[in-house]
Amino acid sequence: MIDRNLRKPLLFTAAVVSGVAAVALVAISASDQDTRDTRPMPDHVMTRTGQTTGTVQTWNAEEGWGVIDSAETPGGCWAFYSSIVGEGFRTLTVGATVSLEWEQVTDQDGYRYRATRVEQQDS
Repeated sequence: MIDRNLRKPLLFTAAVVSGVAAVALVAISASDQDTRDTRPMPDHVMTRTGQTTGTVQTWNAEEGWGVIDSAETPGGCWAFYSSIVGEGFRTLTVGATVSLEWEQVTDQDGYRYRATRVEQQDS
């Protein structure tokens, strides 16, 4: 991988000449360089995030994970015990209202959203 912040930009070229593969790094001038990055952004860079209130749909206390339903996270938001605010043994109660911060992910155990912070509301 070539560092994008090089003082002298390089162009990677490859060719097969008379059955022999040749690879070269050729310096290019600033005028030859297109400064726009037109590559698609990776999913982890384009992550959507948000805050909302939801309801605990399921919670597996033995494994420390569950699913939270909210209008902003259709299909459910996967949550792990480490994202729960608190000390000691952290768990959620099914049916409880929680406030949560979430991020959109490509796949987290079959879910498109993952909780990054969960706080169970006082009843």
